[in-house]
Amino acid sequence: MAKKDKVTGLTDREKLFVLEYCKDLNSAQAAIRAWYSEKTARTIWSENLTKLDIVEEVAKELKKKFSKVEKDGDRVIQCLVELTERCMQKKPVMRYNKELKDMEQVTEEDENWVMQWVRTFDSAWANSALEKLGKYHKLFTDKSENTNIVKVDFWWLTDEQLLALVTKK
Repeated sequence: MAKKDKVTGLTDREKLFVLEYCKDLNSAQAAIRAWYSEKTARTIWSENLTKLDIVEEVAKELKKKFSKVEKDGDRVIQCLVELTERCMQKKPVMRYNKELKDMEQVTEEDENWVMQWVRTFDSAWANSALEKLGKYHKLFTDKSENTNIVKVDFWWLTDEQLLALVTKK
């Protein structure tokens, strides 16, 4: 009999099955990749997914996997926000003064004849980052999303009735 881990209560092959199963959620292929024979893989995966220790370990692995994806997604959103803020900062407009042989900030008069510094910001990058944030938060959707999904069970219909229902125009 295979030696079980004291912490998880799983054998090495069962641990491998859990890791392989979490890759693509294909239990038959996970059993084959965990070195079970192709003949026994079908029965092994169904057995394995009824064992409480294995199901708990699968849940732990999937939780780790999805929390990493969530953290990566949060990081992307954070970077887009920082990029937007940086691009929206107004920067002084500079020009080269030939007499002084140096850069100087451009000024212009406002409506009260007061000299003001001319400032600009990077609108292209800001626009791009804001567009991506808007898409992420679904602010610019052209299609309406139907959240009122009704689940109907047709188990009581015969194949002929179901076919007639599907092909009905």
